[in-house]
Amino acid sequence: MAARAENERDLHSLGLGPPPDAASAVDNVSPIAGENHLKGALQFNGVESVFYRICVMSMMTAFTSPVFPGDEVKSLRAKLIHTALLANIALMVVCFIAGVVGGRHPPLVVQVEAVMALLSLAGVFAVKRGHLALASGALLGIGFVLLTVLILRLGTIRVPATGFYVALVIAAGLLFDLRAMVLMVVLSSAAVGGIVFAENAGWLPRPDYAVNITQWIATSALLASVGGWTYGALHFIQRGLCRAEAEIAERKRAEAALQNKITELSHALSEVKVLSGLLPICSGCKRIRDDHNYWHKVETYIAQHTDATFTHGYCPVCVKQYFPGIADQQSDK
Repeated sequence: MAARAENERDLHSLGLGPPPDAASAVDNVSPIAGENHLKGALQFNGVESVFYRICVMSMMTAFTSPVFPGDEVKSLRAKLIHTALLANIALMVVCFIAGVVGGRHPPLVVQVEAVMALLSLAGVFAVKRGHLALASGALLGIGFVLLTVLILRLGTIRVPATGFYVALVIAAGLLFDLRAMVLMVVLSSAAVGGIVFAENAGWLPRPDYAVNITQWIATSALLASVGGWTYGALHFIQRGLCRAEAEIAERKRAEAALQNKITELSHALSEVKVLSGLLPICSGCKRIRDDHNYWHKVETYIAQHTDATFTHGYCPVCVKQYFPGIADQQSDK
Protein backbone atom coordinates (compact mmCIF):
# COMPACT_ATOMS: atom_id res chain seq x y z
CA MET A 1 0.00 0.00 0.00
CA ALA A 2 2.85 2.38 0.83
CA ALA A 3 4.50 1.65 -2.50
CA ARG A 4 1.21 2.28 -4.30
CA ALA A 5 0.74 5.62 -2.53
CA GLU A 6 4.28 6.65 -3.41
CA ASN A 7 3.73 5.76 -7.08
CA GLU A 8 0.49 7.78 -7.12
CA ARG A 9 2.30 10.82 -5.68
CA ASP A 10 5.01 10.51 -8.34
CA LEU A 11 2.41 10.28 -11.13
CA HIS A 12 0.53 13.28 -9.77
CA SER A 13 3.71 15.34 -9.58
CA LEU A 14 4.29 14.63 -13.26
CA GLY A 15 0.70 15.59 -14.16
CA LEU A 16 -0.18 12.03 -15.17
CA GLY A 17 -2.63 11.04 -12.44
CA PRO A 18 -5.18 12.25 -9.89
CA PRO A 19 -4.19 13.49 -6.44
CA PRO A 20 -3.53 10.73 -3.92
CA ASP A 21 -6.45 11.89 -1.79
CA ALA A 22 -8.82 11.53 -4.73
CA ALA A 23 -7.63 7.99 -5.35
CA SER A 24 -8.13 7.09 -1.74
CA ALA A 25 -11.57 8.70 -1.84
CA VAL A 26 -12.45 6.52 -4.77
CA ASP A 27 -11.20 3.46 -2.92
CA ASN A 28 -13.36 4.36 0.05
CA VAL A 29 -16.56 4.65 -2.03
CA SER A 30 -18.77 1.63 -1.70
CA PRO A 31 -19.70 -0.35 -4.84
CA ILE A 32 -23.39 0.47 -4.36
CA ALA A 33 -22.71 4.21 -4.12
CA GLY A 34 -20.50 4.09 -7.20
CA GLU A 35 -23.19 2.26 -9.15
CA ASN A 36 -25.82 4.83 -8.14
CA HIS A 37 -23.51 7.66 -9.15
CA LEU A 38 -22.98 6.03 -12.56
CA LYS A 39 -26.73 5.57 -13.08
CA GLY A 40 -27.34 9.20 -12.17
CA ALA A 41 -24.69 10.36 -14.65
CA LEU A 42 -26.19 8.20 -17.39
CA GLN A 43 -29.69 9.49 -16.66
CA PHE A 44 -28.46 13.09 -16.79
CA ASN A 45 -26.71 12.47 -20.09
CA GLY A 46 -29.88 10.82 -21.46
CA VAL A 47 -32.06 13.79 -20.46
CA GLU A 48 -29.52 16.18 -21.93
CA SER A 49 -29.47 14.20 -25.19
CA VAL A 50 -33.27 14.18 -25.41
CA PHE A 51 -33.41 17.92 -24.72
CA TYR A 52 -30.80 18.54 -27.42
CA ARG A 53 -32.75 16.46 -29.92
CA ILE A 54 -35.98 18.29 -29.09
CA CYS A 55 -34.28 21.65 -29.62
CA VAL A 56 -32.81 20.57 -32.97
CA MET A 57 -36.13 19.14 -34.16
CA SER A 58 -37.97 22.31 -33.08
CA MET A 59 -35.53 24.49 -35.01
CA MET A 60 -35.79 22.28 -38.08
CA THR A 61 -39.59 22.38 -37.86
CA ALA A 62 -39.60 26.16 -37.51
CA PHE A 63 -37.33 26.63 -40.53
CA THR A 64 -39.22 24.15 -42.74
CA SER A 65 -42.28 25.40 -44.59
CA PRO A 66 -45.44 23.30 -44.16
CA VAL A 67 -46.81 21.09 -46.92
CA PHE A 68 -50.54 20.53 -47.39
CA PRO A 69 -51.13 17.25 -49.27
CA GLY A 70 -53.53 17.56 -52.16
CA ASP A 71 -53.30 21.37 -52.30
CA GLU A 72 -50.20 22.46 -54.18
CA VAL A 73 -51.28 26.10 -54.43
CA LYS A 74 -51.76 26.39 -50.67
CA SER A 75 -48.41 24.70 -50.07
CA LEU A 76 -46.71 27.17 -52.41
CA ARG A 77 -48.37 30.17 -50.71
CA ALA A 78 -47.41 28.76 -47.32
CA LYS A 79 -43.80 28.46 -48.44
CA LEU A 80 -43.82 32.06 -49.67
CA ILE A 81 -45.35 33.45 -46.45
CA HIS A 82 -43.10 31.28 -44.27
CA THR A 83 -40.00 32.49 -46.10
CA ALA A 84 -41.15 36.12 -45.84
CA LEU A 85 -41.68 35.82 -42.08
CA LEU A 86 -38.25 34.27 -41.52
CA ALA A 87 -36.68 36.95 -43.73
CA ASN A 88 -38.47 39.62 -41.70
CA ILE A 89 -37.02 38.20 -38.47
CA ALA A 90 -33.55 38.25 -40.03
CA LEU A 91 -34.18 41.82 -41.24
CA MET A 92 -35.08 43.00 -37.74
CA VAL A 93 -31.90 41.43 -36.38
CA VAL A 94 -29.82 43.13 -39.08
CA CYS A 95 -31.44 46.51 -38.38
CA PHE A 96 -30.77 46.09 -34.66
CA ILE A 97 -27.11 45.27 -35.34
CA ALA A 98 -26.89 48.28 -37.67
CA GLY A 99 -28.23 50.59 -34.95
CA VAL A 100 -25.84 49.20 -32.36
CA VAL A 101 -22.86 49.52 -34.69
CA GLY A 102 -23.89 53.02 -35.77
CA GLY A 103 -24.29 54.17 -32.19
CA ARG A 104 -27.65 55.89 -32.76
CA HIS A 105 -30.46 53.52 -31.92
CA PRO A 106 -33.41 55.06 -30.03
CA PRO A 107 -35.18 52.80 -27.52
CA LEU A 108 -38.44 53.02 -29.46
CA VAL A 109 -36.73 51.66 -32.56
CA VAL A 110 -35.44 48.71 -30.54
CA GLN A 111 -38.94 48.07 -29.23
CA VAL A 112 -40.44 48.21 -32.72
CA GLU A 113 -37.84 45.77 -34.05
CA ALA A 114 -38.40 43.38 -31.13
CA VAL A 115 -42.19 43.47 -31.50
CA MET A 116 -41.95 42.90 -35.25
CA ALA A 117 -39.60 39.96 -34.79
CA LEU A 118 -41.86 38.35 -32.16
CA LEU A 119 -44.97 38.86 -34.30
CA SER A 120 -43.17 37.34 -37.29
CA LEU A 121 -42.27 34.34 -35.13
CA ALA A 122 -45.93 34.01 -34.12
CA GLY A 123 -46.85 34.21 -37.81
CA VAL A 124 -44.52 31.26 -38.51
CA PHE A 125 -46.50 29.08 -36.11
CA ALA A 126 -49.78 30.38 -37.60
CA VAL A 127 -48.60 29.27 -41.05
CA LYS A 128 -47.74 25.86 -39.61
CA ARG A 129 -51.38 25.53 -38.53
CA GLY A 130 -52.66 26.54 -41.96
CA HIS A 131 -53.82 30.08 -41.08
CA LEU A 132 -52.26 31.68 -44.16
CA ALA A 133 -54.66 34.63 -44.49
CA LEU A 134 -54.29 35.49 -40.80
CA ALA A 135 -50.50 35.37 -40.96
CA SER A 136 -50.39 37.44 -44.17
CA GLY A 137 -52.83 40.06 -42.89
CA ALA A 138 -51.03 40.36 -39.56
CA LEU A 139 -47.67 40.71 -41.30
CA LEU A 140 -48.91 43.52 -43.54
CA GLY A 141 -51.13 45.34 -41.04
CA ILE A 142 -48.79 45.31 -38.06
CA GLY A 143 -45.80 45.97 -40.31
CA PHE A 144 -47.52 49.05 -41.73
CA VAL A 145 -48.41 50.42 -38.29
CA LEU A 146 -44.98 49.80 -36.77
CA LEU A 147 -43.21 51.25 -39.81
CA THR A 148 -45.29 54.42 -39.62
CA VAL A 149 -44.63 54.77 -35.88
CA LEU A 150 -40.92 54.26 -36.48
CA ILE A 151 -40.77 56.99 -39.15
CA LEU A 152 -42.72 59.35 -36.90
CA ARG A 153 -40.23 58.71 -34.14
CA LEU A 154 -37.28 59.40 -36.44
CA GLY A 155 -38.90 62.75 -37.27
CA THR A 156 -38.59 62.74 -41.07
CA ILE A 157 -39.40 60.76 -44.19
CA ARG A 158 -35.81 61.23 -45.33
CA VAL A 159 -34.78 57.88 -43.89
CA PRO A 160 -34.32 54.45 -45.51
CA ALA A 161 -37.25 53.13 -43.45
CA THR A 162 -39.67 55.00 -45.72
CA GLY A 163 -38.63 52.77 -48.61
CA PHE A 164 -40.07 49.75 -46.80
CA TYR A 165 -43.51 50.95 -47.87
CA VAL A 166 -42.50 49.67 -51.30
CA ALA A 167 -41.83 46.23 -49.85
CA LEU A 168 -45.25 46.28 -48.15
CA VAL A 169 -46.96 47.14 -51.44
CA ILE A 170 -45.21 44.28 -53.24
CA ALA A 171 -46.01 41.90 -50.40
CA ALA A 172 -49.71 42.87 -50.42
CA GLY A 173 -50.03 42.16 -54.12
CA LEU A 174 -48.15 38.90 -53.85
CA LEU A 175 -49.82 37.53 -50.72
CA PHE A 176 -53.36 38.61 -51.59
CA ASP A 177 -54.58 40.24 -54.82
CA LEU A 178 -54.84 43.50 -56.77
CA ARG A 179 -57.31 45.04 -54.34
CA ALA A 180 -54.96 44.47 -51.41
CA MET A 181 -52.07 46.01 -53.33
CA VAL A 182 -54.15 49.08 -54.24
CA LEU A 183 -55.27 49.42 -50.62
CA MET A 184 -51.67 49.24 -49.40
CA VAL A 185 -50.66 51.88 -51.98
CA VAL A 186 -53.41 54.20 -50.74
CA LEU A 187 -52.54 53.65 -47.07
CA SER A 188 -48.81 54.12 -47.69
CA SER A 189 -49.40 57.28 -49.70
CA ALA A 190 -51.67 58.65 -46.97
CA ALA A 191 -49.09 57.81 -44.31
CA VAL A 192 -46.28 59.53 -46.20
CA GLY A 193 -48.49 62.56 -46.82
CA GLY A 194 -49.40 62.76 -43.15
CA ILE A 195 -45.75 62.46 -42.10
CA VAL A 196 -44.77 65.24 -44.52
CA PHE A 197 -47.51 67.50 -43.15
CA ALA A 198 -46.53 66.72 -39.55
CA GLU A 199 -42.85 67.37 -40.28
CA ASN A 200 -43.55 70.73 -41.91
CA ALA A 201 -45.85 71.68 -39.04
CA GLY A 202 -43.12 70.92 -36.52
CA TRP A 203 -45.07 68.20 -34.72
CA LEU A 204 -42.35 65.57 -35.03
CA PRO A 205 -39.14 65.22 -32.99
CA ARG A 206 -36.08 66.91 -34.34
CA PRO A 207 -34.55 64.50 -36.87
CA ASP A 208 -30.94 63.40 -36.83
CA TYR A 209 -29.49 63.85 -40.30
CA ALA A 210 -26.13 62.33 -39.44
CA VAL A 211 -25.11 59.61 -41.89
CA ASN A 212 -23.18 56.58 -40.74
CA ILE A 213 -23.03 52.82 -41.17
CA THR A 214 -26.60 52.50 -39.88
CA GLN A 215 -28.02 54.09 -43.03
CA TRP A 216 -25.84 51.90 -45.24
CA ILE A 217 -26.99 48.66 -43.56
CA ALA A 218 -30.62 49.80 -43.48
CA THR A 219 -30.56 50.70 -47.17
CA SER A 220 -28.91 47.37 -48.02
CA ALA A 221 -31.61 45.59 -46.02
CA LEU A 222 -34.27 47.52 -47.95
CA LEU A 223 -32.75 46.51 -51.28
CA ALA A 224 -32.52 42.89 -50.14
CA SER A 225 -36.15 42.97 -48.99
CA VAL A 226 -37.45 44.37 -52.28
CA GLY A 227 -35.25 41.98 -54.24
CA GLY A 228 -36.46 39.04 -52.17
CA TRP A 229 -40.12 39.88 -52.72
CA THR A 230 -39.51 40.37 -56.43
CA TYR A 231 -37.75 37.02 -56.65
CA GLY A 232 -40.60 35.43 -54.71
CA ALA A 233 -43.12 36.88 -57.14
CA LEU A 234 -41.16 35.63 -60.14
CA HIS A 235 -40.70 32.21 -58.55
CA PHE A 236 -44.42 32.02 -57.81
CA ILE A 237 -45.24 32.94 -61.42
CA GLN A 238 -42.68 30.51 -62.83
CA ARG A 239 -44.04 27.65 -60.71
CA GLY A 240 -47.53 28.46 -61.93
CA LEU A 241 -46.38 28.56 -65.56
CA CYS A 242 -44.51 25.26 -65.19
CA ARG A 243 -47.57 23.65 -63.66
CA ALA A 244 -49.76 25.04 -66.46
CA GLU A 245 -47.31 23.82 -69.12
CA ALA A 246 -47.28 20.36 -67.55
CA GLU A 247 -51.09 20.27 -67.50
CA ILE A 248 -51.24 21.44 -71.13
CA ALA A 249 -48.75 18.78 -72.20
CA GLU A 250 -50.71 16.10 -70.33
CA ARG A 251 -53.93 17.31 -71.92
CA LYS A 252 -52.34 17.20 -75.37
CA ARG A 253 -51.19 13.63 -74.77
CA ALA A 254 -54.69 12.67 -73.65
CA GLU A 255 -56.23 14.37 -76.69
CA ALA A 256 -53.79 12.62 -79.02
CA ALA A 257 -54.60 9.24 -77.47
CA LEU A 258 -58.32 9.98 -77.76
CA GLN A 259 -57.92 11.00 -81.39
CA ASN A 260 -56.08 7.76 -82.12
CA LYS A 261 -58.93 5.79 -80.56
CA ILE A 262 -61.47 7.74 -82.59
CA THR A 263 -59.52 7.05 -85.78
CA GLU A 264 -59.32 3.34 -84.99
CA LEU A 265 -63.04 3.16 -84.25
CA SER A 266 -63.90 5.10 -87.40
CA HIS A 267 -61.76 2.74 -89.46
CA ALA A 268 -63.41 -0.26 -87.82
CA LEU A 269 -66.89 1.15 -88.41
CA SER A 270 -66.08 1.85 -92.03
CA GLU A 271 -65.38 -1.85 -92.53
CA VAL A 272 -68.60 -2.97 -90.86
CA LYS A 273 -71.76 -3.22 -92.98
CA VAL A 274 -75.00 -3.62 -91.12
CA LEU A 275 -78.38 -4.58 -92.55
CA SER A 276 -81.31 -2.85 -90.93
CA GLY A 277 -84.86 -1.96 -91.64
CA LEU A 278 -87.47 -4.00 -93.59
CA LEU A 279 -86.22 -6.42 -96.27
CA PRO A 280 -88.80 -7.32 -98.97
CA ILE A 281 -88.47 -11.10 -99.46
CA CYS A 282 -90.48 -13.40 -101.68
CA SER A 283 -92.65 -15.90 -99.76
CA GLY A 284 -92.10 -18.56 -102.42
CA CYS A 285 -88.53 -18.44 -103.71
CA LYS A 286 -87.14 -16.39 -100.80
CA ARG A 287 -85.46 -13.84 -103.08
CA ILE A 288 -84.87 -10.33 -101.76
CA ARG A 289 -85.72 -7.18 -103.67
CA ASP A 290 -83.16 -4.35 -103.68
CA ASP A 291 -83.67 -0.60 -103.99
CA HIS A 292 -83.56 -0.85 -107.81
CA ASN A 293 -86.44 -3.35 -107.88
CA TYR A 294 -84.17 -6.28 -108.73
CA TRP A 295 -84.58 -9.65 -107.00
CA HIS A 296 -81.56 -11.48 -105.65
CA LYS A 297 -80.89 -14.72 -103.87
CA VAL A 298 -80.54 -14.39 -100.13
CA GLU A 299 -76.86 -15.26 -100.09
CA THR A 300 -76.15 -12.89 -102.98
CA TYR A 301 -77.93 -10.01 -101.36
CA ILE A 302 -76.29 -10.50 -97.98
CA ALA A 303 -72.84 -10.91 -99.55
CA GLN A 304 -73.31 -7.61 -101.42
CA HIS A 305 -74.43 -5.66 -98.35
CA THR A 306 -72.23 -7.20 -95.64
CA ASP A 307 -68.79 -8.74 -95.21
CA ALA A 308 -70.27 -12.19 -94.63
CA THR A 309 -69.44 -15.14 -96.92
CA PHE A 310 -71.42 -18.35 -97.36
CA THR A 311 -70.49 -22.03 -97.39
CA HIS A 312 -73.11 -24.39 -98.77
CA GLY A 313 -74.20 -27.71 -97.33
CA TYR A 314 -77.38 -29.72 -96.57
CA CYS A 315 -79.43 -29.83 -93.45
CA PRO A 316 -80.84 -33.23 -92.24
CA VAL A 317 -84.29 -32.51 -93.70
CA CYS A 318 -82.90 -31.78 -97.16
CA VAL A 319 -80.65 -34.83 -97.00
CA LYS A 320 -83.76 -37.03 -96.52
CA GLN A 321 -85.53 -35.23 -99.33
CA TYR A 322 -82.77 -35.22 -101.93
CA PHE A 323 -80.59 -38.14 -100.85
CA PRO A 324 -82.85 -40.72 -99.19
CA GLY A 325 -80.29 -43.54 -99.51
CA ILE A 326 -77.61 -41.64 -97.61
CA ALA A 327 -80.15 -40.66 -94.98
CA ASP A 328 -81.12 -44.30 -94.46
CA GLN A 329 -77.47 -45.35 -94.07
CA GLN A 330 -76.91 -42.63 -91.45
CA SER A 331 -80.04 -43.67 -89.55
CA ASP A 332 -78.88 -47.37 -89.51
CA LYS A 333 -75.61 -46.36 -87.97
